[in-house]
Amino acid sequence: MKLSFYNFYLTNALYIWLFFSPLSILFGEEMASLSLNKSQAIQRALFHNQAMKAARLVVDQARAKLKDAGKLQNPELHLNYDTDQILKGNKESVWKIGLEQHFPITQRLKVLKNLSSKELVLAQTEILNRERLLIGEVEREIVNLLHIKEQQTINQAQIELHKDFLKKFESLFRKGEISSKLLRKIKIEGLLKVEVQQQLELERLNSIFALKILIGWQGNLTILAEREIRLPSPIPRLMPCPRESLLKHPEYKIKDLLYEISQEKHSLVQAERWSDVAISVFYSLEKDPSFGSSPSEKTHFFGLGLSIPLPWKNRYQGTLEAAQIHQEKKLQEREISAQRIQNQINLLAEKTELKYQQAIVFRDQILRLVQMNLEEAENNHQLGQLSSDELYEAKIQWWNLKSKLLDKIKAFQIAYINWETSTGENRNHHNF
Repeated sequence: MKLSFYNFYLTNALYIWLFFSPLSILFGEEMASLSLNKSQAIQRALFHNQAMKAARLVVDQARAKLKDAGKLQNPELHLNYDTDQILKGNKESVWKIGLEQHFPITQRLKVLKNLSSKELVLAQTEILNRERLLIGEVEREIVNLLHIKEQQTINQAQIELHKDFLKKFESLFRKGEISSKLLRKIKIEGLLKVEVQQQLELERLNSIFALKILIGWQGNLTILAEREIRLPSPIPRLMPCPRESLLKHPEYKIKDLLYEISQEKHSLVQAERWSDVAISVFYSLEKDPSFGSSPSEKTHFFGLGLSIPLPWKNRYQGTLEAAQIHQEKKLQEREISAQRIQNQINLLAEKTELKYQQAIVFRDQILRLVQMNLEEAENNHQLGQLSSDELYEAKIQWWNLKSKLLDKIKAFQIAYINWETSTGENRNHHNF
């Protein structure tokens, strides 16, 4: 009886193992873990981000189109057979075979080659611009995640502080030294801190999810903090955007390439005003049965043909005018883009410097004064000159302001990332 009971559980355990072992292999990647610092996360995003992979296919597509650009059309084979037998004539017949090739008399093929080459460069430049923006997204999300973790640490310290003081307040309440209203106030504040911790955990999970999408990962992810969250000293130099740097900016280069492509399209319209010249080579055999069986019955012909289209009816004036307008539009868009990029860089630089100064003042003046108040409150409490609830309020105030300092540091870091991204140089700074 005991043996059968043992066999029953052993059999079920075997079935369970056989069922779940393929699932563990199937979902092995999702169960894997990955630990990255900021540079490693950026590098992985550049190579594994799904949107970037799809965008790089456009480059492959443009490179494939370039292979056929500027080539002649395929020659045409002509076969003709003419006879008068159907009309009950003299049974004469003519066989013809020929080849016809079209040749442009303008630079149309060269223009098409240049157009495809510029479209390939445009696709590659768009990838560089996407990489610039992707790096900024990853950096901002990492700053957000590390900021949340630091806020969780500060909030957890406040929770522990509340627990310690709650024991003291409960003892004071039993002695009748504080009111029930104050005790309830302390309990409510503690519960609110627990709720804040839960909200921070939700934000952390959302940030991790966003980072997984950016870097193309499905398993567990850990971002390693390379250094403590603090303000740099001094502030990094925020350079303006001179003209020579603007010419290297990916977003400006896209507008410049679009203008060059519009020039090539205008040249293409001009070249297409004259259609291709057709040159043909043919051989024909003519049979005339009226000569009987003499050799004159068959006549051989060899010939050359030339077809030249004349632009008399349609000179593409409207198309040329539209291409010229499109070219002027792209030129204006390039200049507008140049002004916008320079103004944006200068504006973000001013915002970054302002947020840095705000954080410095908050850290060196406001938080320092609160630190002095806290030290004084602790001394007065030890001397019996300050109540426990006043000491509690002083400590909570210090922790709350330290949390606000973190917010200001984060605001500065995000502003600096936005400025660096706007310059178009953030990819070079990571040496990828």
